Amino acid sequence: MDRKTLDKLIRPLPKGRTIFGYSRGRYALMLLREIAAYGLTIREIKQTEFGKLLNLPAVAPLRSRCGDGRLRVEAVDRALTEQPVEYQFFLTLGVWGAPPQIDWRPYHQQTSRPGFNLVLQLNFPERHNRDYAKLIDPTGKRVFYQNGHPNCRRENYITLAWVRLDIDPVRREALIEEVQSDWLRDAWACRRALPIKRNENGWRFERFDVSRGMINRRLPVYVDRVLAPYRPLWSEATLAAAIHVLRCEFRIDHLYYHTLKSTAVFKQMDTDDPPRSLYTDLPRKFCFLPTRQFPRFLADEPHPIVRFARKQEGVTWQRLAL
Repeated sequence: MDRKTLDKLIRPLPKGRTIFGYSRGRYALMLLREIAAYGLTIREIKQTEFGKLLNLPAVAPLRSRCGDGRLRVEAVDRALTEQPVEYQFFLTLGVWGAPPQIDWRPYHQQTSRPGFNLVLQLNFPERHNRDYAKLIDPTGKRVFYQNGHPNCRRENYITLAWVRLDIDPVRREALIEEVQSDWLRDAWACRRALPIKRNENGWRFERFDVSRGMINRRLPVYVDRVLAPYRPLWSEATLAAAIHVLRCEFRIDHLYYHTLKSTAVFKQMDTDDPPRSLYTDLPRKFCFLPTRQFPRFLADEPHPIVRFARKQEGVTWQRLAL
């Protein structure tokens, strides 16, 4: 999207701290709340792609409240309120891309068309930041940030993950370009590569130098104890936050997600394939369905690279029908 559209989207949003409370499986209740607005019965929901959500543990308290067999918004709201919140994440926004008049190379910009993406950043809770300062770097240096990636740079925020979004507010469409976490990936990579030596006093962890700073002997404690709970949760929480913002703040009706094929074709990615699960397991979990239909703003994009990509055979997408 162009910068003017992006700025217009961001301008009315809250400027203070935005808390996003999350617990594992909460996405199911959030999606069912959207479905509840249609006044469907449980039986009717079971016939849709959202039926699998009804069997998840997080949804069990909700089903017991549907005595007449109909799912209601009030019941879902109550279930969301009563569900304990495990993590208080902080949401921030960023910008990714370059003006369309600048030479656009999809492999470098990693966007499906020229212009900008809105970046939604999921930042760690404060308790993580305290543990990180105590174990790794009390100065607040963000050791596992990748230079040039859209992490939050504001003081007292450490980005766990982000999602890049291309949005057309007129057509009420959005495309999820990428979901990623540098922090977890690099922390685990350093943990695996950390040299360990045995001496007379037992195991000793050597200091390990990486391009983003010095990792000391406390790294295994930080990764194995502090970061471990976020590993199975981060992608689910990030996508849940993105859908919440797109629906509640931007009133998006048509939400698309890349497949491995479409992201390879539209971003000219011949090598360095992204993690497969983020383009298969994650959208499937959120009830995205495969489709050959793609965002209309890409259908209307005149850039020759996009026109060429549209003509490629076998390109499929994923779409969330809310």
